[in-house]
Amino acid sequence: LRSEGRKDNANFSNWKWWPNTTKAHQFVSFASQKCGVSTDAANQFLFDALYEKGENISLTETLVRIGFDSGGILAGKGNTDELRSFLERDEGKDEMLKAIKLGRSQYSITSVPFFIIEREGSNARPYGLSGAQKSSAFRATFEKLMTTAGNNKDSD
Repeated sequence: LRSEGRKDNANFSNWKWWPNTTKAHQFVSFASQKCGVSTDAANQFLFDALYEKGENISLTETLVRIGFDSGGILAGKGNTDELRSFLERDEGKDEMLKAIKLGRSQYSITSVPFFIIEREGSNARPYGLSGAQKSSAFRATFEKLMTTAGNNKDSD
């Protein structure tokens, strides 16, 4: 994983934990809903904390600290007590678990990351890529989508 990651500037330099990501998902929900932070930015922040800084993102106090510390993604956009309460009360957990269940049944998702790639406006079944992938896997999927779009005008 580290060898492949280095090729894409993901060094996994201080990866110490294999966390339960429930609280991290709730953190992303809080960042998006309460602070207006994009889910992409919140996820990138968590990936950096987990894989590069060695943080345990399973823990409420860790998420509160890294979210609001100097340079934290939530600094100036909310308050620590609100995030702590959100995480401790498991707000958003039921919705997250429902979304996971739907993803498993609708797209056969068994691991993360999982990428659903489809041509906008198409009725064709989307492609799914599971786990860390090389850029060539994405390129091949995009090429398949373009080929399918060119040969199958009815699916648009």
